[in-house]
Amino acid sequence: KINLPRTTAVSQEIKKLAVRMTIDAQGKIELDNQALTDMQLTEMLKQRATDDVQFQLQIEADKAVPYGRVAELMALAQRSGVSKLSFVTVVGH
Repeated sequence: KINLPRTTAVSQEIKKLAVRMTIDAQGKIELDNQALTDMQLTEMLKQRATDDVQFQLQIEADKAVPYGRVAELMALAQRSGVSKLSFVTVVGH
């Protein structure tokens, strides 16, 4: 379970082909509910980014995850060819 941070509402077009990456409180990652190492994630993202120019990665990071881990995974995604990233949050006060 991911405890998402709360934000105010932001109008955003959600892509139907977006792939969801979750980062749990311990910094472990899953891509579409499949647990992966950083190396496995790199390979999967390279493949998906190559296969689909519309590819978008949606990141759901637990609010307890240190920013450094999120930044590390964002850099990994960019090096893998991902050019479209978005963050998923919970709308609230």
